[in-house]
Amino acid sequence: DFGTPADDGTTGDFIRTIRQVARTTDTGLADVYAVYSGAVRMGAEPADLLSNRFSHPTREGHATFANALVEFFAP
Repeated sequence: DFGTPADDGTTGDFIRTIRQVARTTDTGLADVYAVYSGAVRMGAEPADLLSNRFSHPTREGHATFANALVEFFAP
């Protein structure tokens, strides 16, 4: 969890719903929340990834997600 000041407690509900919809519709999901959470667990600071700590990626945040997309679409 990023502990974001803009999170009103519904972010977890939103994330769970998106993941459930992807599973039940057999739709691929590039889960940016999981990517960023993993980066934070590995030592990244939320402010390094998200300029407002909620929804606006920094340059590093964009690069982190872009790398995840490449892995997602790689054969």
